[in-house]
Amino acid sequence: MLYEWGNDILDLLALARERRLYDPTDPLEGAIFQFLAIPYYQQFFDEKRWT
Repeated sequence: MLYEWGNDILDLLALARERRLYDPTDPLEGAIFQFLAIPYYQQFFDEKRWT
C-alpha cells in the first residue's frame, strides 16, 4: 500500500513538474520532495532486499 501511495505522490510531482508547478531546484520544494520521497524509497528498498 505504501508502495502505491508513494507512486501516486511521485506521479503527482512529475505531473506538476511537467506543468511547471513544481521546481526541483527551489529549496523549499526540494525539501518537500525529499520529505515525501525518502521514506517511500527506504520502504521500497527494504521490501526488495528481503524478497
